[in-house]
Amino acid sequence: MGDALFRFVYRTMHKRVNDETGKYWLPKVLKEARHDGGAPLLPVTAPKWDLGTLGGEPGRTMAETIADSWWAVLTVALGKDRLKEVEGLTSSPLKGKEFPTLAFSKVRVTGLENARLGEVRDLKSGRDGYTCVLPITFGAYKKPGIPAGITITGRYTLDQQVCAADVPQNRQEPKPYPPTGRKLNNPPLNFSWPVMTVQGQGEFTLEVTGVSFDVHISATVAGSGKDRVPAVAITRIGVPAAPRFVLDEKKLTIEAGKHIRGRTVESWKKSVKMLFQSDEAQKELSRRLLDSLNTSKNLEFISKALTGHVLSSLNGVLGTSPPAPRDSGGDGEATAVDLYLFDRGRAALNDSASGFHPPSVILSVRDPVLQPWALGTADLGRHRIDDDLSVRIELRKTTINGLANLLVPVDGTRLIPRGTEFRIDFGRITGRPRIPEPPLSFAADVHIAYNDDDFPPKRDAELVITADRPSVTAGLTFSGQDSDGLRIDLARARLGLDPDGLTVKLIGTGDIIRTVNGILQKPAVKKLLIGIVGKQADDRRDGISRTLTKYARAAIGDRLK
Repeated sequence: MGDALFRFVYRTMHKRVNDETGKYWLPKVLKEARHDGGAPLLPVTAPKWDLGTLGGEPGRTMAETIADSWWAVLTVALGKDRLKEVEGLTSSPLKGKEFPTLAFSKVRVTGLENARLGEVRDLKSGRDGYTCVLPITFGAYKKPGIPAGITITGRYTLDQQVCAADVPQNRQEPKPYPPTGRKLNNPPLNFSWPVMTVQGQGEFTLEVTGVSFDVHISATVAGSGKDRVPAVAITRIGVPAAPRFVLDEKKLTIEAGKHIRGRTVESWKKSVKMLFQSDEAQKELSRRLLDSLNTSKNLEFISKALTGHVLSSLNGVLGTSPPAPRDSGGDGEATAVDLYLFDRGRAALNDSASGFHPPSVILSVRDPVLQPWALGTADLGRHRIDDDLSVRIELRKTTINGLANLLVPVDGTRLIPRGTEFRIDFGRITGRPRIPEPPLSFAADVHIAYNDDDFPPKRDAELVITADRPSVTAGLTFSGQDSDGLRIDLARARLGLDPDGLTVKLIGTGDIIRTVNGILQKPAVKKLLIGIVGKQADDRRDGISRTLTKYARAAIGDRLK
């Protein structure tokens, strides 16, 4: 079995999840997703993203810009008469805390619904089920009503520790410097001396480009027996490559305040742009975005919603019957998920309300018609009546009536590599509208020729055969990438019927009819009849396979629309 069944189901749904016209289209599903309380899943929001300290050259430039701006505002606040009090001093980022810290608040991430599902990766199977990675690419669709890409908006707070410092003897000595030990009496209002935290705030908008997620999932089964249900869990969301967060400069604001005013606003703005685009900021933004998506609450909700969609899809295709009560009947390679899907299929075959109930399938097939099923001509050979007389018996226009009265019992079905083995029991259903009553019967025109005379026959009669609760054991193999390419092949079929269970009656008058009727009652002839019917059915395996394939494709497709 391997992972073929899982891949088949995944590819079947993958096509529909990416179909813009279908009900499973991923952007539509994500847009309509709701938490238990009714709140929408999207957009993702967060009260705060703490990006922490941002170093490197952009952080250094930002820190020195803030320190210079603070010093300019401070000296203006002191006035010309007090400038002598700060002679020999300069501004500097505070040594030991020389880099700025950045935090976001009221964060809102929009555009996550514009998502396209990729091909499954890293699929691994085990006794309990499967683990895999589902790649999701964003910004895949250009359609009205869907955001073109991912956008992050909110407010930012930028903090920088600055200080008044003694001008070093070596003026080439790079900043930062330690704070001065000199006192400043009566610092201007809203200023502290010699160390101060300068804070800048405003609104920001980031466009996220080149973003895709790797969604790590596990697919298992919860419960046991008929109470089993699928359990799909998202274990984490990662990024295969770092996205780029591009600052929308037109929407960036710098709010003037106690320590940022006048011409310093523009210098702040330039430095903030540089800081947002720094490697450190980009890494932290990527990490915070993933943190927001990977909260336990979020993963739990998405897992629950995904499980619900899987169950809904299975119910749509197979009906709502619980799985067969025993999670058994599989080959040694089958996982718990394989057995669950197989048992759901076995249950659907025995649910008259499902689209796969065998009597309903047989009655609905029109090419060829199976109720009744026309088999054609069969030669029973020549049989000697006495030393001088022999008859040749041929069956023409042979039909089988009652094929729609069949069951595929759960205990007669098992999963095998690439397919199933199963038993079909005929003539077990009574009192059901449209389903023919038992027993399974065969009818044919019998043509009888004497001695070596050629046909046309000398006598005709009608043959009616009834079979007492016959069974067929068969094997099906499945292939194809998905339901649209599904191919079902009837690998083998064997009629299980004892000659004693066959009642043969030749309808007609005259001695020869009575004589031939006696011939047809012989166990050897009944065995020959069983073999002929079996061979005629076997000769039509390709046609049966095409019919099953056509029906299954249409049935699955109709139920997933």
